[in-house]
Amino acid sequence: MKKITPQKPSQLIFALTAGITTVFSCSLSAEEDPLKLADVVVTATKTGEVSLQEVPASITVINEEQLQESGVNNIEDLTQQTPGLGISRNGPAARVYIRGIGTNLDFIGSDPSVTVHVDGVYQSRTTTALDDFLEVERVEVLRGPQGTLYGRNSIGGTINVISKLPEAEPKSKVKVELGSDELRRFSASASGALGNDNLMGGIAIMKTDHDPYVNNVNPVGVDGLMDDDSLTSKGTLRYLAGANGEIVLRADYTDIDRATGAYKSTGLDTDGNPTALAALGLVNVPSDPFEMDISYETPFLEQTNWGTSGEVIWQLSSAWSVTSLTAYRDLDFHTIEDTDGSNLDVLVTEIDEDQDQFSEELRFNYESGRLELVTGLYYLDENHTSDVTINVNAAGIKNNIVRACLKILIV
Repeated sequence: MKKITPQKPSQLIFALTAGITTVFSCSLSAEEDPLKLADVVVTATKTGEVSLQEVPASITVINEEQLQESGVNNIEDLTQQTPGLGISRNGPAARVYIRGIGTNLDFIGSDPSVTVHVDGVYQSRTTTALDDFLEVERVEVLRGPQGTLYGRNSIGGTINVISKLPEAEPKSKVKVELGSDELRRFSASASGALGNDNLMGGIAIMKTDHDPYVNNVNPVGVDGLMDDDSLTSKGTLRYLAGANGEIVLRADYTDIDRATGAYKSTGLDTDGNPTALAALGLVNVPSDPFEMDISYETPFLEQTNWGTSGEVIWQLSSAWSVTSLTAYRDLDFHTIEDTDGSNLDVLVTEIDEDQDQFSEELRFNYESGRLELVTGLYYLDENHTSDVTINVNAAGIKNNIVRACLKILIV
């Protein structure tokens, strides 16, 4: 049976922002040559900040101002701003494609073909790739194979999300967004020097919730589907060790709670003809795209994702520098969904997943005259357990069809 997922309608959003802040801007001043492209800085080459015009690669860069003006809240929204980028969902998991290259495998033991990195840290599980942006300076989308710098899972490309670093100048911002379906998004951030200009800190928090935008017409099931109740927070400490080094410590936490419909049955078989049950009038497919008829009472998604990282950048000499990025991430994921997506109480799937990963990247950069060199080592240790239960209610069967534990070690 083919299934479709209802897409959220466009929301009318009113936003109020207060505070003093400086955003990354690509706009041209009146004194600049109008025929000259604005200078955009990227870090995609892992050689420090370089001008985008000097990078021989296909890259789309979206800065903070552009993210706000276009209403981009996560990587899924980037598809409207980035040529060649396509993102679909399998429940809460993201399936990212660049130039048609990607994969629909997002279960235990599988890896993406387009990677997502947040502040240089690889996000190995695609269920965390759709977390909302918070205090993001820019997003870099690299098209084409990136395995040399970003590893074996970047055959289609990679998406780099770069957060804002605190500066000595005090900054604060409060933003409130209101929209349709009772959308309420509140965010606040503050940053500045902590005692002296060498030690700086920043903290940000965002709370998002909205009412269901899909109506379940089944009298037995829950009334509303596809709502949202999420909390995202992050903190950053930055220490400038004179002219030779910099230390950045980061931590983030995201909690998501949703009533999800997951799928909507079309009532059609793979050949486009009605299924046997639909032909007998037993499957109800509402014509309204924002209506479903599912029998399960309380489908839900609960996800907690948090992590920490420490980055040390040190100038060893006039030509050599070293960067160490150490990170740990933890994911807890639980969901129950009406898998058949219909008014028939046939299939209900329960998934419990736990994942954690530790990574270390040690990178050396050399620059002298016309020679530039990037070399280093990368280590990843990932533990992933998944417990999947499919309840075949029509036959009275409850079976743990998948109980798997995976340990991945990459050096």
